[in-house]
Amino acid sequence: PFDQAGINRVANVFSLRQPQVKQEGALLKWDAVKGAAFYWVYQDGQPLEKTTATQYKATTTSATEYKISAMDEAGWERTLDDGGK
Repeated sequence: PFDQAGINRVANVFSLRQPQVKQEGALLKWDAVKGAAFYWVYQDGQPLEKTTATQYKATTTSATEYKISAMDEAGWERTLDDGGK
């Protein structure tokens, strides 16, 4: 027989959904992610800004890669790439 005393119950956590980042000139925009507490903006792989906004105005004119990641209250992350340099 199966002894349930050895069962460890843990919360089942799912990552946040992944919207697409849209670029309009220097402005990067994305749809709000349900469950996201805030977003991190990365530039060339380095953390640049923490924001609750769903847009970011790029400040450089050189070839740069931006990445947006949505974070929930528990600290789970979902990465959103702008898809280009």
